[in-house]
Amino acid sequence: MSTQPPDLTAYRAQSDAPITAIAWNALRSAILGAYARADELATRPGYITVTVRVRATDALVPGTRIARVTTQPADAPDGDLPVVRLGARYFIGPADPGDYRVTITPTEASGFAPQTREVPVRSGRPTEITIYLAPPTPGKVRVPELFGRPLQEALNRLEAASLRPGRVVDSHGRAVTVTDTGRLGGGFLAPDPAQAAAPVIATEPSEDMEISQGGTVHLLVAAQRSVPPEERITLDLNLPDPIETLDPLRARAPSERILAGLLFQGLTERAPESGELTPGLAAEWEVDEAGEVWTFTLRPDIHWARWDRTVGVVAEAPITAGDAAFALGRAVETAGDELSERFGIPLADMEVEALDDQTLRVAFSEPVEAERVLALLAHPAAFPVPRERVEEAGEEWGQPDALLASGPYVLAAMDPTQVILTRNTLWHAADSVQIEEVRFLRIADPELAIKTYLAGELDCVLVPESLRAEVSDHPDFHEAPSGVFWLTRPWLTRAYPTSPDAPPFESIHIWRLDWSAKMGRGA
Repeated sequence: MSTQPPDLTAYRAQSDAPITAIAWNALRSAILGAYARADELATRPGYITVTVRVRATDALVPGTRIARVTTQPADAPDGDLPVVRLGARYFIGPADPGDYRVTITPTEASGFAPQTREVPVRSGRPTEITIYLAPPTPGKVRVPELFGRPLQEALNRLEAASLRPGRVVDSHGRAVTVTDTGRLGGGFLAPDPAQAAAPVIATEPSEDMEISQGGTVHLLVAAQRSVPPEERITLDLNLPDPIETLDPLRARAPSERILAGLLFQGLTERAPESGELTPGLAAEWEVDEAGEVWTFTLRPDIHWARWDRTVGVVAEAPITAGDAAFALGRAVETAGDELSERFGIPLADMEVEALDDQTLRVAFSEPVEAERVLALLAHPAAFPVPRERVEEAGEEWGQPDALLASGPYVLAAMDPTQVILTRNTLWHAADSVQIEEVRFLRIADPELAIKTYLAGELDCVLVPESLRAEVSDHPDFHEAPSGVFWLTRPWLTRAYPTSPDAPPFESIHIWRLDWSAKMGRGA
């Protein structure tokens, strides 16, 4: 295959010239040819394919943040192999069999540190690796005075200080927004809701508190918020990808990951608004002074749940520390090398033991940073699974009939045309979930999915770049900061905003998923 791009000189257009079909087809052919060359290079013996990602978040590092990629033989550091970037991958070669050092040098402004990795190249085989860069360390800023101020003013002050709001909750742990007023038992404190004051910050003031720039500040407000049953709603969405399994360890397609993230929960989880690691199925944890032995205490009265057509959500069995230990063992056995590389943890030497039904002990052979341990446990591969059911079901585990759930939803129905999830009333935070039922249609064609939305049968749909021009003037069209495009109902935008101008599903607290990443990017 030729590596030379096609000559497009003949199709060069003047500024006032219309785009012709032949010019468009030539451009399309060139783009498709570049992708084909990238796929072909990735399979060539002697070539090294490199992907650069951010450690812990797994996000791709943009090419604009990379100054250069260099590769030298281990025994000849002065040599340097040719490299070309196509899309998100770097292709290095051709390389003779031997050991090489691949160095990623980020731009100075990116804040990333250089990273070098030893890479063996074997005769007759291509080599593919992922190199992880540690996230840049931001500077420190002072937390502004928030005590006694209305919620909207507090949010404005955080934004002005380059800080992000994290969890905004009342004294009962329920989520609160700027549109809420004080409630008691579902009734407004003020006779007229229009006269009720917006919630105010009740967090005690602190002196000279400094955190990392762009960091997260959680807020406790002086207001109660409950969700009466009549306010619960149904949401209609689309899943475009095939679904082979709902096992969180083996879920790979974006649709599989979305469903697994709604049906299961980890010992820890990332708050979608802030990205901070918070308790999940584990209520608390502690680590010894050496940073090697972690002890996690699971929440009391948590259960594996399933859907019964007659009685609704049914508790099948308690969720135990033994289930969590079993899941970590599966993760190490199935994807240990990948997880070790991603989180920088020596998983091969990790010891996991259930001390009792609620206590899990995890020991490492060397000190491990808290961020890495908690991030590992928030990864779907480490989500607890019901050991007895998994062993009993064998290869059928992950299929609808064998599934048990630990997250905010249970699987109510699944067939080739749709997937229906219903609120898990046994989940420890079930009262905070306002969406009673999520119905997913399974439409693979993006153009048909958009037509289904315009016909009123979907509440939100992803818009690919190729169809953006056709719907960009629609009043329901939104662009996320991450560059993902959506059509979404106005009521949904009003009901669940994550910031004054953020599109829905950029992150939604009740689902604990970054939809733009899972669906739009396929991360």
